[in-house]
Amino acid sequence: MNASVESTITVGSLIGGRWLVQRRLGKGGYGMVYAVDDIKGTGTYAMKVETRKRTLSKLRKETYILKKLANSTHACRYVDSGRHEQLEFLVMTKTGRDLHELRKKSKNKRFDIGTILQIGIQCVEALRDLHNIGFIHRDVKPSNFTIGVDSNGKQIIYMLDFGLAFQYGIPGKLCSYAGAPTFHGTLRYASFNAHGEKSLGMHDDLIALFYTLAELYRGQLPWSGNEGKYHLGLAKLKADVNEMFGDMPSEIVDIYKGLIHKSCRDPVDHSSIIATFTAVASKLEVPGTLNLEYDNQSEENNSVSTASLISEKPRKPPSKKPNWKKYLASLVASKKSHRSQK
Repeated sequence: MNASVESTITVGSLIGGRWLVQRRLGKGGYGMVYAVDDIKGTGTYAMKVETRKRTLSKLRKETYILKKLANSTHACRYVDSGRHEQLEFLVMTKTGRDLHELRKKSKNKRFDIGTILQIGIQCVEALRDLHNIGFIHRDVKPSNFTIGVDSNGKQIIYMLDFGLAFQYGIPGKLCSYAGAPTFHGTLRYASFNAHGEKSLGMHDDLIALFYTLAELYRGQLPWSGNEGKYHLGLAKLKADVNEMFGDMPSEIVDIYKGLIHKSCRDPVDHSSIIATFTAVASKLEVPGTLNLEYDNQSEENNSVSTASLISEKPRKPPSKKPNWKKYLASLVASKKSHRSQK
């Protein structure tokens, strides 16, 4: 598929009669990303391209979602979309480096608690906006959040890559799938419910966000992500919250403990979570705005995160076929154990 895109689009190609291709930014599981200039002189943007499909494509879904998120502070702005020969394209505003890359470049390869709280506030806001239009993300991870700056110079987190997003908010279709649910997401960060191939809900996006925050704060997670889907799911179920979150404020850890008891039909109180993060930040007297180091990144490096487009190849499952009934029984037992400890 990417070969077809590359043979059609080269540097200097004019797409849609308006977009002049400057350079390739990256490639992923379902398409390519290019930096393009608007010949109308409005600026430089990011363009995602994929081969046209008869069925609903990931790019068309992402186009639909970006249009619905037009009023969200945390979504790239939709600029244009269309067809070019046998390809489909989506043009959007560009952002900066992603949180995974920024953590790797930071001191001690982790962020301080003040930064974590501000990241948490903005990421929950981003998920709230997505959930409010009836979608769950299903691939929350550090590389799908990037940093940009608004017109006032304030650092803003943008949520990317809606290729795996699922529309749950259809009347009568809450949590229902065409056929049995299958695993979606990235093994390292997906909610433990995804490993049991269960229907996912809003809370699963938040659980994946808390895994993300734990890694950004601690520099690591209690699992490597190489264990295989079944064993990794059990590792997440059995993970010690103290090991996962370290000395993160107890109020934040308590939110996670509440999320793991929810089902896909349960609502999530985003406002309460944001309020808790804000209150903890105030109590600790940390800066009220995000202030991440950019390493003087230039416009050349400013782009839609290509890491988010590169699908993580699923690890080979263990040779022994997983016992899913046993996994689900472990899940139920774990939740009962958590409740008895409350």
